[in-house]
Amino acid sequence: RVTCLLRTDLTEPLRLDSCLVYPNPTRGPASFTFQLSRAALVSVKIWTIAGRLVRMLEPRPCQFGYNQIDWDGLDRFGMSLPNGVYLYRIDARTQEGTGQSYSASHRDRFIIHH
Repeated sequence: RVTCLLRTDLTEPLRLDSCLVYPNPTRGPASFTFQLSRAALVSVKIWTIAGRLVRMLEPRPCQFGYNQIDWDGLDRFGMSLPNGVYLYRIDARTQEGTGQSYSASHRDRFIIHH
């Protein structure tokens, strides 16, 4: 049995890494996966390629390391999205007890193909 002790550097700004949509292309439900350098509140916004917001997944607490936010593949009215290219943004925010806040975001695209 091996015991490892880790020390995090809490002075490091918030980092959002390894962001993916799985599966991509998707036929509907998908997962937004990412890694965080510290615990944070994370939200996901999805737009059409023309810039119309189709869905916002409410902020939720996520932990240090690997995280996954599942999406049902529906717009804000509960309708399936048509085939096409869509844009997404993952936003992460944290507020320290000292009043210091950090934020990070990642933007990319994914495909819906039924």
